[in-house]
Amino acid sequence: MKSTLQAVASVLSESTVKAVLVGGAAVNQYAPTRLTFDVDMVIEEGDEVAFSDALRQQGFERIHRTENFARFKPPAPGFIVDLLFLDSRTFHAMWEM
Repeated sequence: MKSTLQAVASVLSESTVKAVLVGGAAVNQYAPTRLTFDVDMVIEEGDEVAFSDALRQQGFERIHRTENFARFKPPAPGFIVDLLFLDSRTFHAMWEM
């Protein structure tokens, strides 16, 4: 998990994209460890291309895409990254929490 989170953190630190960590990885930061097999991130829908391109540059491969979701396989053994795309109003409401 750590190497996947480090890669995602690197992508975020090198861009202007804002993201919110959600799901099991987020819960594990505040509570007893919960078994999880992916990293769930919420981003603003307008940042999808920039964030997806940056993940690909880190060696991630997009393996699934729908209107509001994309799944990326890590370059080495690691955790899947799931991106959920939100409209600007909803994303900023989450960001401000």
